[in-house]
Amino acid sequence: MTTVDLVAELKRKGFTLRLRGESALSVIPASKLTEPLRNLIREHRAEIVGLLRGASGARPTPFPQLAELSVEEQEAYEERACKNVR
Repeated sequence: MTTVDLVAELKRKGFTLRLRGESALSVIPASKLTEPLRNLIREHRAEIVGLLRGASGARPTPFPQLAELSVEEQEAYEERACKNVR
């Protein structure tokens, strides 16, 4: 699972990801995290923080509200949006 996939899965499951300070990561509601999700978050922590800080090198999107979608979902949305403009 990629970091982007993990973040998207967490958001789909109703979790909110927030930075506290420079590198402290909060997942809300923490009480609902399963042990497998906690382990995945630990494994991807640095990359998640990078995504939240915008320093991950991930492809930027002109649609800020798309930040919670996977890259594939963003591309599909952008493709549909471009077709509607033409």
